[in-house]
Amino acid sequence: VYILGEHGESQFPAWSLSTIAGIPILEYPQLNHKILNEFFLQARDQVYKIIKCKGSTYYGVASCVASMCENILFDQKAIVPLSCY
Repeated sequence: VYILGEHGESQFPAWSLSTIAGIPILEYPQLNHKILNEFFLQARDQVYKIIKCKGSTYYGVASCVASMCENILFDQKAIVPLSCY
């Protein structure tokens, strides 16, 4: 799922741009708007947990980068979103 905006209250999901293995997320019959909203709220609220435990959010970003590196190094065939400015 693509989450746009800054961490916290200003972020929002871009469901129309989100896919799983190339299939639009909104086409999955198992995923309704209630479930998708729960996913979004969990993602949004993670920032507060990270700040409470670690003091800042760069640990969250570092964790994602480490996970991506692990996926590549161990050829885990995981599908993860990545963008560069």
